[in-house]
Amino acid sequence: MNSPSFIKCTAALVLFCAASLSNALADSWSFGVIADTQWTGPDDGKNPNTVAADIIRQIDQEFIAKGVRLVVAVGDTVDKSSKTSTDTRALYAQDLYNAGIAFYPLRGNHDAAWPESGTEFAHIYPQIGTGANNNTPSDIIATNLIPATDMKANPPAVKKGQSFILGVNFSAPATNAIYKSVSYSFDYNNVRFVLLDQFDHSGNTNNSTIAEQVDWISSRLADPKRPQHAFVFGHKTLFDGTRADTLFGARAGSAPGDANPTQDLTQNTFIATLAQNHVHYYICGHNHYHSECVITGSDATQSVHQIISASDSNKFYSRKIPLSDHSKTISLDCNKIGYYLYTVDGSHVTMDYYGVDVSADLAKSHAPTTPQLTGRWKKIFTSSYSLEETEKQPAL
Repeated sequence: MNSPSFIKCTAALVLFCAASLSNALADSWSFGVIADTQWTGPDDGKNPNTVAADIIRQIDQEFIAKGVRLVVAVGDTVDKSSKTSTDTRALYAQDLYNAGIAFYPLRGNHDAAWPESGTEFAHIYPQIGTGANNNTPSDIIATNLIPATDMKANPPAVKKGQSFILGVNFSAPATNAIYKSVSYSFDYNNVRFVLLDQFDHSGNTNNSTIAEQVDWISSRLADPKRPQHAFVFGHKTLFDGTRADTLFGARAGSAPGDANPTQDLTQNTFIATLAQNHVHYYICGHNHYHSECVITGSDATQSVHQIISASDSNKFYSRKIPLSDHSKTISLDCNKIGYYLYTVDGSHVTMDYYGVDVSADLAKSHAPTTPQLTGRWKKIFTSSYSLEETEKQPAL
């Protein structure tokens, strides 16, 4: 079986090593991942317009303290999508911008339930197309959006400094124009980031346009001028033991964890594209728990590591059975608010998952008020890979 888990710098990797030699020698640096920043139920005075603003701000302080260069948000930036909620989330990225940290979000199903969300994303996050961060449009005004109680208890940070550029070689698939979606790709340092928006502008969040994006995805990953590493992000999972909807669309009539034969071709092509182009991690959210799994296509020839990012909302789920035959669990963790630090050091990448156990704060799987996170973070799991050495994993 071909897998990026055991890739060495052999002939298959010579092009990537040669094309990005200067990048390969770059200093160690890191990026953060945040997921599912939804607030359900009544606003507790710190989380306006279904945005988990207080959790966001506490996690962003962790990113700032750890010196990340950029943060990726893997979808469901709000719970109930609207112009008001979507714009509110943009305002609560300001702490990062003020610290010189770039922010790159993608849509989840909760975002895409509002048909205009793709257009609004492109408006409020101009960095998606240009790399220009700290450039939230002047028409997004906090006092017009956020209730007075929240403005008093947890206002978004005031903008400091000028717009700054982080990232080059921005690219988008043709499906963006067709479906008003926001897939995009860019390079930073020795990494190519590929963020996949599977949704269209219908408001039907069971749809997927990934089959129409496969050629673009392949072109971004197989590019001989590509940097040394590549990470691929989406909101939904590849295979899953909790939900019947994935990156490739809903599996009508299938139990969670089952494969749908009608999606086999797209799934296998996608997984093979990642594996053959030395992509170790597919990073997503959606499930509101942490999991790292090795995902194998139904043709059993290629695999990729899937990291489901822990909840940064006030709702939490547990993995359900049946589990997919195509998934082998490496780590699993529930009922924690979490964030991720990915450290890139030459050919080596380390993923650190930090969490705060909120089990005691939950009422029927939901936290009614914002938990205190600062000072409670613990490193829960670490995994890593190298393009030159065999993979290192924590003991199970």
